[in-house]
Amino acid sequence: NGVLDLSKIEAGKMTVYNESFSVNKVLDDVCATAEPLAQKNKNQFVCERPSRDNDMVYLDVTKVRQSLINLIGNACKFTENGSVRLSCRLFNSEAGVPQVSFSVIDTGIGMTEKQQAKLFNDFSQADASTTRQYGGTGLGLSLSRKLSRLMGGDINVQSSLGVGSTFTMILPRYASSEVSEETSDTHASTDQLQDNSQSAETSSSSASRGKIVVADDDQNSMDLINRFLKKNNFEVFGVPNSEAGFESIVSIQPDALIVDINTSRSEEWNVLAMVKSNRKLSSLPIVVVSRDDTQKLSAMIGAAGCLQKPIDWDRLESILNRVSISHKANHLDIALLQNCSELSLMIQKKLESLQNIPFHLTIEQEPDAMEASVLKHRPHLMIVDMTYRLEATLSMIERVREHYNARELPLVAISSNNLSLDVLARLDSVGTRWLPLNNDSVHVLVSVIEELITLSSKVPSTP
Repeated sequence: NGVLDLSKIEAGKMTVYNESFSVNKVLDDVCATAEPLAQKNKNQFVCERPSRDNDMVYLDVTKVRQSLINLIGNACKFTENGSVRLSCRLFNSEAGVPQVSFSVIDTGIGMTEKQQAKLFNDFSQADASTTRQYGGTGLGLSLSRKLSRLMGGDINVQSSLGVGSTFTMILPRYASSEVSEETSDTHASTDQLQDNSQSAETSSSSASRGKIVVADDDQNSMDLINRFLKKNNFEVFGVPNSEAGFESIVSIQPDALIVDINTSRSEEWNVLAMVKSNRKLSSLPIVVVSRDDTQKLSAMIGAAGCLQKPIDWDRLESILNRVSISHKANHLDIALLQNCSELSLMIQKKLESLQNIPFHLTIEQEPDAMEASVLKHRPHLMIVDMTYRLEATLSMIERVREHYNARELPLVAISSNNLSLDVLARLDSVGTRWLPLNNDSVHVLVSVIEELITLSSKVPSTP
């Protein structure tokens, strides 16, 4: 009940259980409860909804439902022969933060400014005559505000005496993680909420190592990843692992995306395709977690790293360090054309294991895609696997060299096959170093990377 819930909140024992759900599905449940409440005082109840096409949110569904029923119950209580309207809206704040708002508008008795000031106190009372006729507000409003703040949001009120009242609950559309009880006691204004509705943003920006979006519909897995990332000073944003979550990724503009992939679910692949094809996100480092074969997934997706569940947390930390999420200038951008050969997979795995060298690894599988990526992002090192599609790959290298000389872009070619003298001559003519397949290949590559770092204490930034 309300007293017990308030006691839990005040004791810091109220837990937030976020999950993906349809706003309209919750509105269906709430409206079914609201109709008889409105009819009791001969009120008309109206519900205004967003489109069902893209209405997924990531919040505590039980607390959202409870808060809305409390707000509607209060509106119906203080309104007679009038109307009570519930309006839901999905939008982005001025700061670009995806949010959801629920407004409960009534044509009831309204309130004075003095009454509004003490409205959210437990068992708040109006004046004597109003209390005799309608009673007090009980715990509903106080509890609803505390619940909304636990979810990283807030409730505000606008009212005119004799005209009616509007209660608006604004929440982050995609909650970042569990929010501590301390948040519920912070009286944030609505303006502050629009810039800070995601709890991750309340931490010190100087201490943050970067923003990471986590897309994982497995709640237990999501919670574990969130706790690990927050412990390591990352800002964490949870989104649905579906097309509905893609808009949030675009809005947040994270430094990395951690996504759970099930090879049998096409929707998750569609999200990755949209991320890869989006101009603002095309170079976003993607870390895949999956119960499937991660090596194959890495080759298919061009991921910065792949982890098989249960997650190896040390390896995840190594991958996050490598992609330079902290925005430090002294990191290397490495482009790898991977033809899924044993050699390139081995090199990728070795690079991912390096912990003392900060670098961002971009993986492409097609020569044309590699050319476009290199010309756009200008990496500090280009590694090309020439095991397959030899002529297409060699032609791509020659075209890239027309834009960048060997000093501007060190280029290393690798191959599981022996190359002809003609091919070796063409590589040499365009300043490309060739490494044959042997036990020293990977070690030589690592030496090249270390040499690049040694040449300058600060790697040139990408124009």
